Amino acid sequence: MELESRTEHAHETIHEHVGEGHHRPGAPGWFTHVALSTLLMALLSATGALMAAISAHESLLERSQEILDFVSLETDRVEIEVLQSRHDILRQLGEAPAESEVARVRAWREEMAREKREVSEEESIVGATTSAHLVFAVAVTLLSIGITLGGMAIIARQRFLWLIGLVFGAAGALSVALGFRDML
Repeated sequence: MELESRTEHAHETIHEHVGEGHHRPGAPGWFTHVALSTLLMALLSATGALMAAISAHESLLERSQEILDFVSLETDRVEIEVLQSRHDILRQLGEAPAESEVARVRAWREEMAREKREVSEEESIVGATTSAHLVFAVAVTLLSIGITLGGMAIIARQRFLWLIGLVFGAAGALSVALGFRDML
């Protein structure tokens, strides 16, 4: 919410001063270019913020599923250990465990190996989604800096501030693009 209010304030300031930057009648001055570039940065910033929220949500859901799978894997491991201990006790007593139980232990071990692979794959997916979230968050920050510098450039009537803001905006736009790449 604070980011939105700062962005809105920058836009209001830009729009108040946009008409003051014309050099000749009918020709847009650099104030107009500042206004348009900051508007574009605000659009990209909003997109980046939305994607940061989406990727954080997906990461949370994926992590929850990973935890559930891990708990299931541990439950299966404990069941196998208990059954294996029972078989060891039976063997110590000179009795053979039921063949159905031995087959069940073998099947559980195979299932556990498959589940371990799935948990490992899910860990890499969670890592990619978390990475995308961080990239989008950085993008929003860079674009916010660019927007702020654009507003400051108009207030201070300093073109170099706008140019620096454009550099931050370009870095933010690149970060948004990289975030989308990470999401795919």
